[in-house]
Amino acid sequence: VDSIEPDPLNRQRLQENLAANGLQDRVKVHAVAASDHGGELRLWHPEGVDANHGMASTVFVPKGPARQFMVRAERLADVIAQCPDVVKMDVEGAELSALKGMEPWLSRKQPPKLVIEHNHDGAAVVGYRCGDLLRYLRSLRPDYRAWWIGWRKQELLGPEQIDGIARQGNILYSVGPWQR
Repeated sequence: VDSIEPDPLNRQRLQENLAANGLQDRVKVHAVAASDHGGELRLWHPEGVDANHGMASTVFVPKGPARQFMVRAERLADVIAQCPDVVKMDVEGAELSALKGMEPWLSRKQPPKLVIEHNHDGAAVVGYRCGDLLRYLRSLRPDYRAWWIGWRKQELLGPEQIDGIARQGNILYSVGPWQR
């Protein structure tokens, strides 16, 4: 398992949990932000009693107090040598940039399955719509399909349907039919 965690505070917590559970030999933690380019990015880490540290972001400033860090950004295809089978992504508005950094994987004969957090508000802050993820994937391969992951899986017919979903959740993007 490769884990991408640019936030130094969340990464420390992750590494402590891996060690406590004897999993540090199974999970490689990469101290980078997933992006479409290499370089440095500013990351905001929410602070305070009620803060959700999982909302740390390189693309928008959280409401309330936040600590700032400069973090290294890389294309995932440059960081991870082998194309993974599955990618789970929750990058608080940086989804389109992260996908572009995986382009060599996404146009392969068997690209990874993608489980991406659907966050309408986060995408809007950055200046894209959630359906743009499927639009981008289909520009690489027209056979990409999308399913809403909920109590029952529901195939989403196109980017316009994705644009119309206001609630948060996860969407599975895959080439070809859904396989159980």
